[in-house]
Amino acid sequence: MMPPPGYPIDPAQWHSGPVVGLKDPVVNMSGSKHTSLLSMQVLHGRGVGVLATDVVDVQIHDINSSLHTRQGMWLYGVDSSITNCSVSAVGCAGIRAHGGNAATLAKGNLSVLGNRVHSFARWKRTYLAGIHWSGVGNSYSHNTVSDSPHNCFLGGGNEADADNTLAGVDCMFEGNALSRCAYEAADAGAFYTCGQRGAAFVNRGNVVKDSTFIDIRNTAGKGTQTAGVNAICESSCACPRACLTVCLPALD
Repeated sequence: MMPPPGYPIDPAQWHSGPVVGLKDPVVNMSGSKHTSLLSMQVLHGRGVGVLATDVVDVQIHDINSSLHTRQGMWLYGVDSSITNCSVSAVGCAGIRAHGGNAATLAKGNLSVLGNRVHSFARWKRTYLAGIHWSGVGNSYSHNTVSDSPHNCFLGGGNEADADNTLAGVDCMFEGNALSRCAYEAADAGAFYTCGQRGAAFVNRGNVVKDSTFIDIRNTAGKGTQTAGVNAICESSCACPRACLTVCLPALD
């Protein structure tokens, strides 16, 4: 752990959170209950920045988790949240937040709210979204996600966990801003969900609402693929319900 840049060693004199880094994961909250992680910079990890699996009532707030070789944040649990955080310049996904069980309709009650995620998937370029979602009764709202070679939002359907969440059910996506997504892709979407598995029709009641999609297009060339890039791609009967207010000045 290091003091914030420009501050003395004495924590009493700090005016912002400490900086932690190097290990994999840098911060491991797995198995925690009724715990908060607040106002820190988590940087330069060799894997995941913040790992929180099998957690209950864990709040991750005002964290900058950036410059990691894999994911910025990984949350699996119930009654937990990631709010007002920043993730950028990571090798794989930005934020992965799954909770609940589609087989029993047990709710995850996760809140991923007001986060800023950009410039992710720097190493593995596809299927590693800024926000990866799955589960039941979760909210992923008022986030800003940008600068992705592939999806900005990805989840539910095939992307759910085969051993727990199983699908995406009754999740809310409201007031998100997605821009410059899927610029190296074809047959893709800024918000993408795929239901090719046999359980496709289990994915019900997901709502994308009052969100903006700006500059969603391929700029790197499509190779042999002729399919285009969409703001929202509902592939193979993943079946979300959508109510959209969108801005699409440059849709391919």
